[in-house]
Amino acid sequence: MKTYYEIPIAVMAALMLLITTNVGLSQEGEPECSTNWCEVVRGPTGTISITNVAVWPEQNICLGSWFCAWAEDKYTCSDVIARTVWAPQTTNCPPQYWTNYCQSPYFETNWWVLSFPNQSISGQGESMCFLPTNCGSGTVTFYGIWRNWNPCTGLPMGGGTISLSKSFKVVNVEIAPPSKSICINGTTTFTLTNSCFPVTWEIVTNGTGGEPTISGGVVTAGTNCGTWTVIARSTVNTNCIGSASVTVRSTTITFDDTPSRGSTFWPCTWEAKLEAVCVSGTNNTSTNFSTSYTSLASITYGFSVDTNGTVSMHKSGDGSSGDVEKIVVTDFTANDGAAGIHIEAYYTGCCESGQLNWVQNITATSAPPPGKTPPYADCFGGPPDQCPYYFGWQPGGPTWSAWDYISSHTSQCP
Repeated sequence: MKTYYEIPIAVMAALMLLITTNVGLSQEGEPECSTNWCEVVRGPTGTISITNVAVWPEQNICLGSWFCAWAEDKYTCSDVIARTVWAPQTTNCPPQYWTNYCQSPYFETNWWVLSFPNQSISGQGESMCFLPTNCGSGTVTFYGIWRNWNPCTGLPMGGGTISLSKSFKVVNVEIAPPSKSICINGTTTFTLTNSCFPVTWEIVTNGTGGEPTISGGVVTAGTNCGTWTVIARSTVNTNCIGSASVTVRSTTITFDDTPSRGSTFWPCTWEAKLEAVCVSGTNNTSTNFSTSYTSLASITYGFSVDTNGTVSMHKSGDGSSGDVEKIVVTDFTANDGAAGIHIEAYYTGCCESGQLNWVQNITATSAPPPGKTPPYADCFGGPPDQCPYYFGWQPGGPTWSAWDYISSHTSQCP
């Protein structure tokens, strides 16, 4: 709070009138001090300066918030001395002095100018607020013309023009697209849109193994299925973020087979190559499917039967429990009584723009079925026109006699 004392102009005028109406007379009867005027003995030297531009809520805001600013001023006052001088001057009419203690200057006018992309505006006064419609860097400048005033006339005198600026930033972070889906062990990239200023990327995980990671907007999926939140956080204001979601998915297909050879074929051998394949197309049916496929993983296995029906078996190339994008064998047992083996397996992975299935080729056997010569495709229980796939597709036309469709062996994650 500034404290000062001034003699207002109206009071000064009344004082001068009082003095004027109490003019003395000389001994000869002639009037003395018939005329008076005001003189400034010590003029005003006060000043005004803008010491700071304050902002709310903060200097760097997130898009969607109001930005407000105002000038903080410093007034410096001064003691001003003036006097009333009479004419003709005699000892009966000496000059009358008075003092304005701490006479303060004043603003004649003040205004502000906002420079910001697509929203450059201005206005009167020492405060402003605006709601940004886009992100970017800006500056608000406050100006003022100030004056002192003449203690005799009350008119402006001296003064100057002052200004002070404050820069600020409006931050926005948006991620495109808002969501993505990728396969286990796959990668995908998120980008920024309608955004300003650098960001750091993070992904919200549970701290368990097999979760996705992120670097510079590139998400690398792990082996776990699920949905995670991706965050881009501004380095200018860490409260300004953009978010998106990434879903890691996979498809698991299972396989089972029980190859065997009757005693009339002993001794015998049987060898197979089993492949998990990606078949082109996503709407394969028994009447409409592609014979074009891509091999994703494979194993070899087989068995031999001696003259007593004792089975020896072997396999290679399979993965361990929990592996993805490998064929994992869960059961591999000999059936001595049936002179064969039983195998169960699964494959977990993805087939982008297609469908998973199995292809099994019998690579060698001493007892092939009639009309077959190794290598040949093994199509379990299905009609020959659905080879080379081990499991068939659901009928697209009239229902066939029931047999094993690949859909019966398929599960999705998540």
